[in-house]
Amino acid sequence: MADEVIVYTTIDEDFPVAGQDNDSQGFRDNFSVVKTGLSTANTEILALKNNAAKLNVDNDFGENNITNANLVANTLDKNTTYASITNPSGAGPVIDFSDGAVYSINTGNAEISSKTISVENFSLENASQVRLVVGTNSTTGSTEWTFSSTGATFVTDDSAIWSGTAFTTTTSQTMIIDVFSLDGVTYYLTHVGTYS
Repeated sequence: MADEVIVYTTIDEDFPVAGQDNDSQGFRDNFSVVKTGLSTANTEILALKNNAAKLNVDNDFGENNITNANLVANTLDKNTTYASITNPSGAGPVIDFSDGAVYSINTGNAEISSKTISVENFSLENASQVRLVVGTNSTTGSTEWTFSSTGATFVTDDSAIWSGTAFTTTTSQTMIIDVFSLDGVTYYLTHVGTYS
């Protein structure tokens, strides 16, 4: 929808004329133009308030493209919900695409033999990617991590860490795994590196 134009050129700034009897219709005409202009300005300002990017709050661009942008000193939103998993029998990490670009996942000091990483809300129309920083900090033992997502398929790169689509972190070891999808149905798992 095209922006409305605020009309001001039809305001008669020479009305009323000093020293003569002026027809009240001139007042009505000028006030009508001013009222219409204020109404249009109100509509435009509300549209800016509701739709323009802001510097003081988070912005949701509703999957609209941002083009020709020069990005400097940008960071990736980090989710630390699972930075310390202390319940061996509890649910595993839920990787929700809308809740972070990087997930810190760690067993803390608990000895956890296995956990399932659930992947949710990747885009069905555009490519999506999340980086996982996964570790086992227990003093002994190791943790096997598997992946799950309803109706999805996981495939891995040719790294030796994979046993099917599972991988294992040992004591004081951290692995970085990228989860990438073109369609939210097939997930490509890439082992970026192992660190200890």
